[in-house]
Amino acid sequence: GAASGIDLGGAGAGGNDEQFVIEIAGALGSRELSFASGTSTADITATINSFSDVTGVKATASGADGGIRLESTSYGSDQFVSVKVVDDGGITGADGIYQLDPGDADAYDSATAAVAFSAAANPLTDEGQDVEATINGIKATTRGTVARINTDFLDVEIDLEYDQATPSAADVGAINAFTITGGGADFQLAGQVDINGKVSVGISNVAVRELGIDTLTVKDSSGSDVTKSFNLNDLRSGADLNLADGNLGAAQTIVENAIKEVSGLRGRLGSFQQNTIGATVRSLGIAFENTTAAESNIRDADFAQETASLTRSQVLAASAQNTLLLANSQPQSALQLLG
Repeated sequence: GAASGIDLGGAGAGGNDEQFVIEIAGALGSRELSFASGTSTADITATINSFSDVTGVKATASGADGGIRLESTSYGSDQFVSVKVVDDGGITGADGIYQLDPGDADAYDSATAAVAFSAAANPLTDEGQDVEATINGIKATTRGTVARINTDFLDVEIDLEYDQATPSAADVGAINAFTITGGGADFQLAGQVDINGKVSVGISNVAVRELGIDTLTVKDSSGSDVTKSFNLNDLRSGADLNLADGNLGAAQTIVENAIKEVSGLRGRLGSFQQNTIGATVRSLGIAFENTTAAESNIRDADFAQETASLTRSQVLAASAQNTLLLANSQPQSALQLLG
């Protein structure tokens, strides 16, 4: 639309009875919005943003071209933005709806013709993507801008969200490599000191100033939109997100993030205890039991074998005595004949 706002051409018997009606939908829900002729771009943007919590879509005035940029409030393949023109109201002097440029996240696709509002009765939908990353030679599992791997010796989750304070095309895809310099504690659980027997676990900082961190747009004391980073500590009395007169929607987002972080940490520690430490303890217990059984077999006499050996020795002794008796009986018989 034009920078001055919507122009519906004064159609209708009352001069400006027409309404420009659109349906904005995102991952959280949808809303149908109506605008009268002369509504400014700023007012349209503010109206769409007032429903961001229930639609998952945010709007930004795009500047000199007088357009409005629509984006999802979160990142990832499960995010989308859908625009359906329910009634174009006879709008005049407007280009229509553009998709964003696939090669530049900060510009619209000017090479492709706009979809006219009158032809946009069916929803126009643009879907998000998950970041692609390889960490330590392992293809990471990703969701939005978060990349994660979990291997025998490396369990790490990294948020690759680029700096939104100074957005530009160069910010997207600018990270080619990064190095993990440390973190966590190492445990050697095997008899051999090598990578196969080494496991690591790290506990992130759980101070309130380090939990629930997110970059959100809120209104300052003058009513202007301000984008800044918040954490759980900002819910305290007198802070921006206090529960008395602060931004409750933003506070809820921070609390949800904090719950996810603490729950994730508890899950990792529980998994490490149960599957890594517990499995090693059980394996060592079985090895100890087998070793004890082997020692018992070595130390304990085999009763059946010893009984058979005793019987054999007794038989041999009796046989020797009988043979000696027979050998002595012959000379005695000869002496008796001579006498």
